[in-house]
Amino acid sequence: MPTYVNAPCVEAIIEVQLAAPANGGEGLIAALAGIGQEIGYVAPRLVRTQRRTLSIKNNRQVETDESFNEGWMFQSPDGLYVVRVGYNTFAISRLKPYENWVTFHEEALRVWSAWRNVVANGIVQRIAHRMVNRLNFPDTLLENYITVGPGLPTDLVAAYKVNSFIVNVVFVDGSIEVRLTQSVVPPENDAIYSLMLDIGCEQADLQFTLADDDGIVWTTLNKLRDHRNRVFESSLTDTCKALFK
Repeated sequence: MPTYVNAPCVEAIIEVQLAAPANGGEGLIAALAGIGQEIGYVAPRLVRTQRRTLSIKNNRQVETDESFNEGWMFQSPDGLYVVRVGYNTFAISRLKPYENWVTFHEEALRVWSAWRNVVANGIVQRIAHRMVNRLNFPDTLLENYITVGPGLPTDLVAAYKVNSFIVNVVFVDGSIEVRLTQSVVPPENDAIYSLMLDIGCEQADLQFTLADDDGIVWTTLNKLRDHRNRVFESSLTDTCKALFK
């Protein structure tokens, strides 16, 4: 994939999901709190989750709300990275300006190593990579910029401004799923028209322990990145790509 000086990415995300520990995992919450300091991140925030359960008591249905600690969120001192770590979840986001995959990958691996030391031998079930892009155009002639769109008749496009649409396409390659979502968003800066292009890739049929080989995680992520690049490049025209150079 070409390197874009003005990359349209507003958020790049890496996520790994483990099977929930048999004991519920809350015993790891205290240990996870130390990750922020170890990696030099700030603004720790405890992540809590609400869960509602249904039960039958005295022949009546009873709803019970339960709150439990799920993990921690941290932020890099420069505000460019946000990390969420839990007993069965690892997620890191790179916010704009996005530099390149190598820089993102290296920081994710550094943070991953600290999390990996806490969760030890968890069972990996899902690996995902997502990139959210904001495309700003100087006019409303969508066919000049995107190859995936609402596919409207030319006479309607000429007569009206397309004020809103959502495109959602799911591609499948074996056990890998790639989801492309495209929607109109309010224009920013000097743009006349803006779209959000969200490309998410995941493999969710996994079943291996980190003790076996956590290198599989990074091999899989690089494979997902290749799928994301292919969909991104195929979704845009050369005119659109020139806006990012």
